[in-house]
Amino acid sequence: MKPVAFLDFIQELETEMRYHANGGTRYRQKTAELSLEVAKRFGRVDVFYNRHQARDIVRNSFPDLPLERIEDVAKMLSVIAQDLRRKQNLPKEILGFIQKERKNEVSNKRSQVKMAPLFYSSLLSITSGFSISFSVPCLPACTAQRSKQQAPPPRKKWLATTKRTGGKNV
Repeated sequence: MKPVAFLDFIQELETEMRYHANGGTRYRQKTAELSLEVAKRFGRVDVFYNRHQARDIVRNSFPDLPLERIEDVAKMLSVIAQDLRRKQNLPKEILGFIQKERKNEVSNKRSQVKMAPLFYSSLLSITSGFSISFSVPCLPACTAQRSKQQAPPPRKKWLATTKRTGGKNV
């Protein structure tokens, strides 16, 4: 496995700190700040792969912090270090596939946002003349179909039936 560069680790921690600075809670902001400080003091990434080691390092760096804060700082350090190591050691084909899927996901969300006003206006034109409750059309066909639907069987009965029949739902 390729080792993670210390500068990449520091950059990721700084990114995390900026992320929490824009709308994060004060607790998370302070956690990110302490994580960056511990990482800079220690100067290595490999010790943060293991959360127990990270916890010991944080406890030694800040002995008077509450235990919950120590756990959170150690978790942030270890999660970021493990994530960077995982990303760095993934084959290029998989990384390319992930990036392609993320692009598709973003473009799908954009098209959904663009289509939302159009959909809403067409929904209003379709439903004019019907009674609307909570902005959802209540059509006569819908209510008839709802009354025909049966409730699913109780879970315990289904489990008992499945156990008796060997996995087949009878």
